[in-house]
Parts: sequence; C-alpha cells; structure tokens
Amino acid sequence: MKLFRWTGIFVVIALLMIAGLNSTLNAYGQSTPQVFRATFEISQAVPAPATAPDNVIGEGVFFFNPDEKTLTFQVSLTGLTSSIRALQFHNAAAGEAGDPLQTICGEGPAGVIGTPLVDGPCRPGTSHVMQQKWDLTDHHIQELLAGRLYVNVHTETNFAPGEIRAQIVVAGS
Repeated sequence: MKLFRWTGIFVVIALLMIAGLNSTLNAYGQSTPQVFRATFEISQAVPAPATAPDNVIGEGVFFFNPDEKTLTFQVSLTGLTSSIRALQFHNAAAGEAGDPLQTICGEGPAGVIGTPLVDGPCRPGTSHVMQQKWDLTDHHIQELLAGRLYVNVHTETNFAPGEIRAQIVVAGS
C-alpha cells in the first residue's frame, strides 16, 4: 500500500512538472512561433473597389516569432487590375476599414509610421510575390493575436481605398 501511495505522489509531481514546462510562455502567451494565413478577397475590401478585378488570386503565409517580436511573411498575388502602388499592413477587424500601420512596399500615405520594409516602389505588373520580415511593436503583436491586422493592396487603378484585402488569421482557423 505504501508503494502505491509513493508511486501516486511521484506521478502527481511528474504531471505538475510537465504542466509547468508546458505553461512556460512569453509575455504574449506564445511558447513557439505561430503560423498565420491570409486569403486575398475582393469581398473583404472596405469600401469595395471602384474597378474590381475578375480573376485575382492572392495568399499570404505569416510566421510570428514571439521571442524576436517579428513577423516573417510571403504574399503572392496575381490577376490585379494594374501595378501595385502600395502594399500595407492595416489595423482593423474583419469587415472594418482601418488605419495603415506599416508600408511593405510602395508609397505610404501620411500617418504611416516608419519607412517601407522594401526600399522603393513595388515591382510593376499585375502579379507579385513578396517575402519580408517586420519588426513588431507590442501593440502590433496584440492586434495580430486578436485578429485585427490585414494586408491591403493599393493598385494604380484602385489606390484609395485599395483593390483587395486579406485579414490575417491563425492558420487552421
């Protein structure tokens, strides 16, 4: 009977240790890099673009590293109405228009803090693939984890308010 009690105590201690290891998280509640995705859709643009493209396809994959406070991403777009004039991160929930936070490439509107992640204009053409890393602030991280960041594509044809948008969400959701 004593052996059973000691074995039970060791099992409980082991389980508590494992639970403690699994709950060792950083300040953002993340213990490992997290994967996000974004699908570009005309229906997400708020307000809707003046000239909607017919066959636009776009996807984004985003890797959030909580220890480095970075968001490494790749965005692929094809079928736009014209060349990209600006590609930007904006801050708002799905279905709402939000302020720009960071220009990825191209010209940023007044009020965007910092310099574009890519120096110079976006590559010309109606298709685009972009890989980049963004150093996040604590505010950006909170908004990312809450699902309130999106990528907005501003083209020559649809500069304001943009042609197509993709809300950044946790992969698999």
